[in-house]
Amino acid sequence: MSKFLCLPKEWREVTVGTVADVIDPHPSHRAPNEDPLGIPFAGIGDLDEYGRVREDKVRKVSHEIFEEHIKRYKITDNSIGFGRVASLGKIIDFKVFKRKVTISPTMAIVEPRGGMSKSFLVHCLRSQETEGQINFFLTGSTRSSLGIALLRNLLVPEPPLPEQKKIAAILSSVDEGI
Repeated sequence: MSKFLCLPKEWREVTVGTVADVIDPHPSHRAPNEDPLGIPFAGIGDLDEYGRVREDKVRKVSHEIFEEHIKRYKITDNSIGFGRVASLGKIIDFKVFKRKVTISPTMAIVEPRGGMSKSFLVHCLRSQETEGQINFFLTGSTRSSLGIALLRNLLVPEPPLPEQKKIAAILSSVDEGI
């Protein structure tokens, strides 16, 4: 069943997994040993909405853990963080991120690809429609977490790329005004 009933005919309804790579940054989900002189091991609560690390409380892990992580993902200006445990649906729009950091399994890394604008996808993931889908998936669950497979199956609209860019620019302008 379609989530978006009134899409223009040139738009498509797609899953996040068809327009972005969704990466589990720490698939073992085992907490690595702390290293006070190491690299931040940031969870969703350790970052603000732009990806800045809240230094006062983040735990740190060894450089070896960081080296293991960069084999799976690299945080770039195209990266989006998606809170999947506790702060469900919190979106981190990594902008001009130039720092060594490892990401805990409380967040997934979403990398838009192909014809999907990062800015448009950020707005889609922050939408009430996405929040409603998350709530639907969690109905009856005693644990507030969203698995990687469910995240990949969230539905988003996909207009043509030029339209995505126009829509995202308008929404960003409204956000700045607020």
